Amino acid sequence: MSWLDRARAQANVGLERLPGKLGSAVRKGQVVCIVEAMKLMNEIETEADGKVVEILVKNGEHVEYGQKLIRLA
Repeated sequence: MSWLDRARAQANVGLERLPGKLGSAVRKGQVVCIVEAMKLMNEIETEADGKVVEILVKNGEHVEYGQKLIRLA
């Protein structure tokens, strides 16, 4: 198992209408969520192929720098 990504700044995370849903197969480079920091939308892409096995944050939740967001298997 691997961690998809960690937050790069204090921000709010957006998970709606994106392919990174629980159980989804994802490919390297695919956008799975968006992190909003100071009105700037940052697309978070996968670093490897895998399957989303755990989503650790909720839509609209405030995240801290380095916080784990999604886990892949």
